[in-house]
Amino acid sequence: GGSYTVGKGDSACSIARRHGISCEALLAANGLAKSDLIFPGQTLTVPGVAAPGTTEQQGPASESVETVTYTVVSGDSACRIAARFQVSCRRLITDNQLGADALIRPGQSLAIAGVRAELARSYALPTQAATPAAPTATQKSNADAAWPKMADTSGDRSGSDLSGVSPLDRPIDLSVQRSAVDGRTLYRINVEPEETLGHYSDWLRLGGVESIRALNGFDASQVLASGDALLLPVTDAAHQDAFERRREEYHQVLVEEFKENFEVTGSEEYKIELGDSLWALAREFELPIWVITRYNPKLRSGPPRAGMSITIPRIRSRQG
Repeated sequence: GGSYTVGKGDSACSIARRHGISCEALLAANGLAKSDLIFPGQTLTVPGVAAPGTTEQQGPASESVETVTYTVVSGDSACRIAARFQVSCRRLITDNQLGADALIRPGQSLAIAGVRAELARSYALPTQAATPAAPTATQKSNADAAWPKMADTSGDRSGSDLSGVSPLDRPIDLSVQRSAVDGRTLYRINVEPEETLGHYSDWLRLGGVESIRALNGFDASQVLASGDALLLPVTDAAHQDAFERRREEYHQVLVEEFKENFEVTGSEEYKIELGDSLWALAREFELPIWVITRYNPKLRSGPPRAGMSITIPRIRSRQG
């Protein structure tokens, strides 16, 4: 199906009517209940609508969903987990009887219902198919010293010549980092908001996420966060170039779709408070996480920290 970026004033049913489908079909495709809230900047799957650049529908009109069992890790919150699996936070809390405070603990198992089948498969346990050998502990240790630091490479490259350019239009470094360790070339990226293992598999034309999981020693409970370092099973320079091109195109589409639906009317300074996370900030200010990190490149390399001052853009829907 296609995708739609939620605008201010939108409801699930109004979006469904606009695309000529039932409200129930849209809710099911996104794992939502009628009482669930949607927010500006959120991307919804619209079943039965051809994706941009395609000439025919891909798959059935109503996408199947599955239930995923997830093991909580340190630093998780219920809503952060829900965001990763693109489901309703309220539904996750209710289904798992977490109570009003939604408290969870590392090692706890959660049942996440309504996960799109494609996304659920990307979190499935790795198969026994042949995958590139994972680097040894020694190789990883040696590589750590060889990699460029994220804090140095994730800036927006916005020198004085870009001072008048919107942060949304400034280039960001999406290149693959390479490091030669013990006669072997390792390829690594830092995870950006809105990216998943499924994206990386598609951009590398792998046909599945198993080789990425194996290379990084991930199991089904691993959830990516913005700024995380991730090894990639890249085979050669041409493979790397193709991956970087597809990744750049994806983020260009994110920017263009956002600009089509919203305009930035100004900005404000906000001081990070104890307990703030990127997800919490996105919910509070009704902004996609990637927009917040574009305006604050330092957040691409690590989580917000109490006392940090960041810039929050003010936006207005172009749809009235």
